[in-house]
Amino acid sequence: MHKGAMTLFLDGKAQPFTTYKPTEQPDDSLFEQTVLKSVDDLSKRGVDVFFVPIFFEWPEENKYDFSKMDWRIKTVLKVNPQAKIIIRIQAESMNPEWWLKANPEGVSKYGLVRGHEIDPAKHATPPSPSLGSDFWETAGCDAINALAQHVLEQDYAHNIIGYLPTAYNSNEWFFRSYSDLRVSDLCPVMQKAFNEYLQNKYNTDKVFNVPDRLDRESGDLGYFYKPNPLKSVSPVVEYYNFVNTLCAQKILKVTNNLRKAHGEQKIVVGTFYGYSQGLANFYWLAESGHLALNLLMEKDGPDFTCSPLEYFSRNFREDYSGGFCWSQSCAVDSGLIAGKAYFAEDDFAPPSEIDINWSQAGDYEEDAALMKRNFAFSLCKGQLMWWYDLNGHWFENPKRLDTIEKCVQIAKDSVDEDRGQISDVAVVMDERASWYVSLDKQYQRSTFWENFYYSFSKIGTTVDLLLLDDIEKTDMTKYKAVFFPTCFCMDNKYRNIVDSLKSNGRSLVFYQASGLLNPDKEDVLKQDNIKELTGIDVICTDMIFQSRIDADDSHPLVEGFEDRCFGAHLEKEINFYVKDDDAQGLAFYSGRGLAGYAVKEFDNWKSYYCAVPGLPFQLVKNIIKDAGVHIYCEDDDVIYANKSYLGIFVLEGKTKKLNLPGKYRVKEVFEDVYYADEPVSEISFDAEKHNTYLFKLEKP
Repeated sequence: MHKGAMTLFLDGKAQPFTTYKPTEQPDDSLFEQTVLKSVDDLSKRGVDVFFVPIFFEWPEENKYDFSKMDWRIKTVLKVNPQAKIIIRIQAESMNPEWWLKANPEGVSKYGLVRGHEIDPAKHATPPSPSLGSDFWETAGCDAINALAQHVLEQDYAHNIIGYLPTAYNSNEWFFRSYSDLRVSDLCPVMQKAFNEYLQNKYNTDKVFNVPDRLDRESGDLGYFYKPNPLKSVSPVVEYYNFVNTLCAQKILKVTNNLRKAHGEQKIVVGTFYGYSQGLANFYWLAESGHLALNLLMEKDGPDFTCSPLEYFSRNFREDYSGGFCWSQSCAVDSGLIAGKAYFAEDDFAPPSEIDINWSQAGDYEEDAALMKRNFAFSLCKGQLMWWYDLNGHWFENPKRLDTIEKCVQIAKDSVDEDRGQISDVAVVMDERASWYVSLDKQYQRSTFWENFYYSFSKIGTTVDLLLLDDIEKTDMTKYKAVFFPTCFCMDNKYRNIVDSLKSNGRSLVFYQASGLLNPDKEDVLKQDNIKELTGIDVICTDMIFQSRIDADDSHPLVEGFEDRCFGAHLEKEINFYVKDDDAQGLAFYSGRGLAGYAVKEFDNWKSYYCAVPGLPFQLVKNIIKDAGVHIYCEDDDVIYANKSYLGIFVLEGKTKKLNLPGKYRVKEVFEDVYYADEPVSEISFDAEKHNTYLFKLEKP
């Protein structure tokens, strides 16, 4: 941590947070072409750190050929002999054919029910060593150690500053099926490992199976499962706990092996991990392996995590999120709390690659604005990034190179500035929340993705996104408003922390089944658990509601959203509504007159409760303004900010007024122009639609 930001130091010198990764395609010719052109171009523009994807041959046990890795590293060094390299070990090399053939019962298996496999869909994770197997203990870590020893013996060893080991799927340590009927892992080795785990944990002779697709469909109370497998209809919660913990434990083995191999030589080791929101758009979230980020944030965890920037908010013309750039999870802010770095992967395709990526700009002017937006996110959040040349030749356009040159210079200048976080708003997401609910992709997206991206994108200020585990690791009293979108399960420890926040005029916002589960109670699933947490009488009913409510037209807290409907087009077997004479209803179920969104005032805090997912950003803005949060911009634009910088991605071109948190000289750093050369508390300027502006706030 350096001046409020996670910062890479080389030989005692703080580095800019901008790095580059050439194509990871196995095509050596494409790799060479890309490196010879783009590593040269980016080196000339100030990039010194490179993530280099490597492959190696592993034809049989304990037999390795690292010549392909050597060639790739030397190709980069031929262009820039001073380059500092982080070796990205490709997943393809960590999935050896010989092991799969020798251990057929330990190969991960997808299916509908036990014994009924379903043909894999296109892009599904290929057959791989099951997390329940001993692959990493008996083979994988040996290969990792051999690779590290080989690196240490090479003449390029002094250029190597770290590793990014990968496995499974597209190098990201998760498993995907692309089929609503295929769940994993039903292989015999996983079945045995899971059964032994539960029998030991609960001291029982009962036989447990990995829950199949049907087991994961019906809960104990509506769509909720009890955590204890001895009391639940199926050990669904424990299986998700088991498989996600296993994935994190394998990563810890690999990263710590690399550290040991290098001994006293300092290196950084990271991993792709923490997709608890991005993967909520897919069926396999709960079993993805990515829901134990809290374990990787411990002291013995990797030095950094990384992920692509969120795919589903890339289209800046999209009505709700408005191009709200973020990581795939809480890692960007959780990392700051834990002293861990996060690398944001900017893999946005250029306009010339219209058929390659999810969405992109229509021309290179807009493309530059998006590159600046993504850069501003990393800068303002005090973390790091790389530009990713996914399919090669992506960073050859002069406009892109000019943008990179400007970003690198700003990044260098920022190293000496205070980049500490200043948000008054915290959003607390429980990465384990999807474990407790039955499979429903639409519900999952609404609850675990839309509850953040559609609610906090255009609220006029910056937010911190935290894991539930983080609330005991950081000072939560600095926040004026705290939102708990997915905190269904809270034990007494976390409830006590929430209770301590009920003070100083703070606003706490709860949703749906907040606090419904309390594993410290005999009756884990109980309606009264919600009131104990929220202070509001919430009724749990088996009446079938459409999960949509209509906003009132008369209360200041619904200003700007009067007579409009929000929520999700869902019908669930249990629903919630407010029945509390001391609470003010703000939105109601259509035709029923039952409050689905309400506020209740206490002596020194306010409690909000919303029974449906997707609280609109207009209503969120009303909540935080009422709580006294500083609003930088009243318009519906995307804001990022820290103690020295203020970024805005403009969604409507017009004159903008920015309210500053004090008096500053204000310089727009992309254009290198002062908007105020004397200290001011606000600025106005004519903004272009879909453009990014980044202001440096200089104290007098």
